[in-house]
Amino acid sequence: MGSQLGKQTGFSLIELMITLVIFAMLTLAAVSLGSSWLVSSDLQKSESVLKMAHTKAKSLAIRNSGGNAAGLQITGRQVFVCQGNITGGCNASNAVWSASFARNSTIAINATSNPSIQLDRSGLATQALSYTISEKGDQVNGSLV
Repeated sequence: MGSQLGKQTGFSLIELMITLVIFAMLTLAAVSLGSSWLVSSDLQKSESVLKMAHTKAKSLAIRNSGGNAAGLQITGRQVFVCQGNITGGCNASNAVWSASFARNSTIAINATSNPSIQLDRSGLATQALSYTISEKGDQVNGSLV
């Protein structure tokens, strides 16, 4: 009985510190992976919205028999699809369809921010359309056909 009086039970300070360091390293790794996953998700959402807007504008242009049949306008985080010639402006008041891009994404078409795309009645744009969507150093490139 006398030999058990001096024996301690539980964790030593060193064991506790090592456990806390390992836990902190795992937490930092998880936060880093989580934030890159969120950026990737935002880029995919913005690319889907842009492609959907282009498809909506093409279908509207094909249904409209006029010369400049439809177009889309990107303004900040918003994209608007309008019928007819959009040189006068395409915004929320005259849009047939609109959507929002992901919160921190930056969209450029043909290296122009806030671009407008005019489509003729066959649904074709007057120029080749390449896009870049970027957020926090990551980016997605593609083209609209």
